Amino acid sequence: MSQKPHPKPDKVASPELVSQKDRTGAIMRLLPSGAHQVDADRFEAFAKDNQIPLDWLWTLKDGTGQFGACVLAVPSPGRTAMLFTSQINNNDQESQLAGLLDHCIDFLQDQPVDLAQALLLTSDNSSWKAYETSGFQELAVLQYMEMLVPKRLAPPTLPEGLELVPYEESLRSELASALESSYESTLDCPALRGLRKTDDVITGHQSTGKYNADLWSLAMHDGDPVGAVLINQSTRGNQAELVYIGLAANARGRGWGRTLLSQGLSLASSAHLQQVALAVDIQNTPALDLYTSTGFIATGRRQAVIRSTG
Repeated sequence: MSQKPHPKPDKVASPELVSQKDRTGAIMRLLPSGAHQVDADRFEAFAKDNQIPLDWLWTLKDGTGQFGACVLAVPSPGRTAMLFTSQINNNDQESQLAGLLDHCIDFLQDQPVDLAQALLLTSDNSSWKAYETSGFQELAVLQYMEMLVPKRLAPPTLPEGLELVPYEESLRSELASALESSYESTLDCPALRGLRKTDDVITGHQSTGKYNADLWSLAMHDGDPVGAVLINQSTRGNQAELVYIGLAANARGRGWGRTLLSQGLSLASSAHLQQVALAVDIQNTPALDLYTSTGFIATGRRQAVIRSTG
């Protein structure tokens, strides 16, 4: 008995928004190969528990209705969106993903989003090619680092002329000034400069993990804001993230960066946070040296890519 031939997939497919009933199948395409439905269920449960929206999820289906390329865009406060994309196994999927990314960016341009970004494995050249074809640029290769926080860590001794002020919302304009001055001649992801309003950047920092103003400090010199160290508790128990640390160009070279870092770790210790994680541009060798000498250990790398949508 002759068997009926399998239907051939369409050569050209149109992007479609994934329906609620198809979401689990599309999410499985976003997970590492070998993932099962239980893994997708955990992903959706995590998203629900942490109020992560999964509505902006697109796919290309073949003629048999199977999922091809998939893109998930997760909006965040501060007018950004993080993109997650399916793995690429051949050249056709690479071009499909590039087209789907174009569709996603067209959609985001009509949303309150100024910046789309993604984190790729440094070895994932195929995905990078798809993002590059869609107009993304490499922001940096990020080095991830972690450090256990001592249970009792005293605040640093402040050098003459430097004052560390606990942050509160009434100091938002001073914090914005400190951030803007720290972006000058920065070695940490310099391509980000000017892509978003500083107030949106602050909002984005506050939305990372669990924001607590008690863990933020503003550096002042002669009454002027010259830097900041911002630490947020993560959503994973007693862990924290160094969200941002920076100094104005005219305040560098005095050892104040180490003072700021010591201040942040001291506040984390006082809050009974057991571990602090961070990500730093591998081109920022002064920061890497500071973190390594303080006790941070490298844990992995990712390639950060960005595209302006504003």
